[in-house]
Amino acid sequence: MFFGKKSKIFDQIAAQSSLIVEVAQAFHFHSKPKDLKKLCIQLDELEKRGDNLTHEIKEEAERTFILPFDKEDIAELTNAMDDIIDNLEEAGDKLNLY
Repeated sequence: MFFGKKSKIFDQIAAQSSLIVEVAQAFHFHSKPKDLKKLCIQLDELEKRGDNLTHEIKEEAERTFILPFDKEDIAELTNAMDDIIDNLEEAGDKLNLY
């Protein structure tokens, strides 16, 4: 009997949502003027992790034959979650400029 490999999509999406929480917490705790440089460094590292997760999710969606959702829906969700991380990083950069 043929059994397919279990998809890691749900675990990866959960990891990406946890990363959003981590980015938001970093933004909240380090947005004081004296912490802005540290904030920008931390947000940059977290944003890179987010980009890597986005890439991994899209690759997993392409490799997996049967998915619980349409590939387009997974891509849209993943892109929206990545945009949240990108926007928080951009906000940190702008705070640091001013």
